[in-house]
Amino acid sequence: MILELRDINKSYAEGDGNPDRVIIKNLNLKIDFNESISIVGSSGCGKTTLLNLIGTLDNPNSGEILINGNDVTKMSDDELSLIRAKYIGFIFQSHHLLPQISVIENVKIPCIANNDINKASINDKAEELLIKVGLKDQFNKLPSQLSGGEKQRVAIIRSLINEPNLILADEPTGSLDKSRGDEIIDLLQDLCINDKTSLVVVTHDHGIASRMQRKFTFQNLDFIES
Repeated sequence: MILELRDINKSYAEGDGNPDRVIIKNLNLKIDFNESISIVGSSGCGKTTLLNLIGTLDNPNSGEILINGNDVTKMSDDELSLIRAKYIGFIFQSHHLLPQISVIENVKIPCIANNDINKASINDKAEELLIKVGLKDQFNKLPSQLSGGEKQRVAIIRSLINEPNLILADEPTGSLDKSRGDEIIDLLQDLCINDKTSLVVVTHDHGIASRMQRKFTFQNLDFIES
């Protein structure tokens, strides 16, 4: 099992004299290798907060988050950095590309912290993935020279370069047309099948959500599998 969440609670302070705002309450979730799940719900319901907790970018108020059997809520910042580098690929709503370096250099950024990867093969791997998503002629361009959809594809490929066990995707096809978006989902699902990669997709697109093996909905602090 790649991921297990046990009795997760998360709330945020809302100012002096106000009660804390509860975002996630007593949430439990298990995700196996090769498994894909989707998370849907209205804006502000906690979808992105949950993704940040799973990705070790935020901490719960209480509960345990196990990645490959290790409780990441008890780890130091340095230990968490290694967990993210080795096991997790992120696809954010915003591209977060570094504007001063080329497309292919942006793709290779996650490899810097991962000493287990064969550095000699990284460039070939980056080129192979970029070609798969139609960016063969964009290797040496700067992000400012790309369209919004092209930037999103670069961000997606960057999340795959470390061959992670777990991909966390926050609206991964939001800036793509349907045809290109379907291609991206196909690629992500192929990874689940061929590379023992698990996929968590936060989306407003019920068509994409239905393509995952399991679908969860946030509704009034309940986390319901449908």
